[in-house]
Amino acid sequence: MVHAKSLRVIGQVLEPAKVTVFELEKQGANYVLWSDLLTQANELILRHGLTEDVINAGARQSKIDCSLCFSSFDISRLDSQARKHRRDRSSSSYITGSNKLSRLLRTLGDQLDQNSVSAFHCSWTTGSVSILTLPTADLTLERTTLTAEKLLQLSFQRRLRRSSPHLLRLVR
Repeated sequence: MVHAKSLRVIGQVLEPAKVTVFELEKQGANYVLWSDLLTQANELILRHGLTEDVINAGARQSKIDCSLCFSSFDISRLDSQARKHRRDRSSSSYITGSNKLSRLLRTLGDQLDQNSVSAFHCSWTTGSVSILTLPTADLTLERTTLTAEKLLQLSFQRRLRRSSPHLLRLVR
């Protein structure tokens, strides 16, 4: 499964809990997420609808209460649920919500996919994301920091690329 889709789904899980600061890591086939800044109410919102396999499965010793592990099965199940939910919403919310966490994470995932990244660790804050990647080809560690503005710009460019074929068909 590609990072763009997986990270979008993880973002959709985080949005209702208003999680804005977290660490996310790709460990083998799983995505593991940690956050120390969850209130008890936000943690309950975040855990609602997640299976016990997701909750605490990838816990670090120091952050055991605030970790989630998403397998490819979990991602597929959550994506299916979100797809049903998106069908029920109007398309106007897609256009106006460009800075939603799920879209920004999808944009980050798209960048990771374009660079053939298999393993990564990112630290997400409200103003930026710092990514440590291990590309498959040359096994060189690379650190990148993207500001929120840069992610928004990349998200906009990504949506333009996706909509271009539709625009071309309309012109013909």
